[in-house]
Amino acid sequence: DSSDNEGTVIEAPDLQVYRGDRLAIIGNNGSGKSTLMKMLAGQTEEMLVEGEAKKGSSVEAGYFSPYTSLPNEDQPLRQILGRSDPNAMGTLAFWGFNKSTSYDTKPRDITDKDSQARAQLALMMAQQPNVLLLDEPTSYLTPSYQEKLVESLKDYDGTLLVISHDPHFLVQLGLSGRIVMPSAQRQNLYS
Repeated sequence: DSSDNEGTVIEAPDLQVYRGDRLAIIGNNGSGKSTLMKMLAGQTEEMLVEGEAKKGSSVEAGYFSPYTSLPNEDQPLRQILGRSDPNAMGTLAFWGFNKSTSYDTKPRDITDKDSQARAQLALMMAQQPNVLLLDEPTSYLTPSYQEKLVESLKDYDGTLLVISHDPHFLVQLGLSGRIVMPSAQRQNLYS
């Protein structure tokens, strides 16, 4: 995401991500990390994209970005989560939405960034995706919820791609490799 009008150019001709990979996407600010993540998530409405990304037929991806809006629905979070999560109340409690004050909260009523991030993570995790695409997931989370995120990701057995500038967070995730931007070159950590 360049500050000039030319935008970001990414060439990733042979980037392959395999089932069960746990990869960090790393690089300097403006190197195309978020752009690559958006492409992988299919969030390309505002991009000019040449080529294609192929995904397996059973891939169900969940995408998190601190800049993604919550759904504009007139239902409480617990009802939205309940569509796909039989333990919606437990999921909400895990992410700090307690029964007495938060279970009837509607997405449009959540205004602080920490709560928005926690709600977005709860909604994404409720879908039980087998691929998680996380762009700076700790940006707005308080330290206690950063720890909860690490806890949930340690137990996650799907494919994980994560962008973070927090080396402590990345170390805790048990990563198997990294994708270095801007070249999108894959490097395995344990060969």
